[in-house]
Amino acid sequence: MLPVPPCGTEPARAHATALEFRRLAGAADAARYRAVRLECLARFPDHFGSSHGEESRKPRLGLEAPIEEGAADRFMIGAFAGERLVGIAGFVREARGKAAHRGEIVHMYVDPAHHGRRVGEALLRAVIDAAFALEGMRQVELNVVATNAAATALYGRLGFRVHGEIPDCFRAAGRSWNQLLMSLPRDRWLAG
Repeated sequence: MLPVPPCGTEPARAHATALEFRRLAGAADAARYRAVRLECLARFPDHFGSSHGEESRKPRLGLEAPIEEGAADRFMIGAFAGERLVGIAGFVREARGKAAHRGEIVHMYVDPAHHGRRVGEALLRAVIDAAFALEGMRQVELNVVATNAAATALYGRLGFRVHGEIPDCFRAAGRSWNQLLMSLPRDRWLAG
């Protein structure tokens, strides 16, 4: 179990600490991850570049094998209410040698029943701490749909800064979404 990082006010911390935050590992956790990942794509299709339909047809999602194998540089941290996985946030280290000092936060999601309790903030803090504990990790990045104001504000509070925007990044059903590119250098995180 991971220690729960500080989450601000005492009432918010009390809500977040009622949950267990830990790295997902093994086949059972991989199955839980798959269920929650598909749930988030179904509930919030405008917040993700992947679609529920595409992902649900895959025999295995991208992080299922790393969860089962316990990969050090491709991992998922979960928030558990008892045995129920209610939030996820993952990390994938850049595989190319020249870029291995960077990695990306992926698949951030908290069940709406747990919104407003700073569960997302606690998840992100745990993922960022684990990422920067990896040898040579200098920068954590993420992408967020520009219209997802709550997520963008959370990332900003944690020190992420927008360094670019991709217009018309995603298209579906006659609609279009821009995507913000955000980054957090290790030095800024540690100076926190």
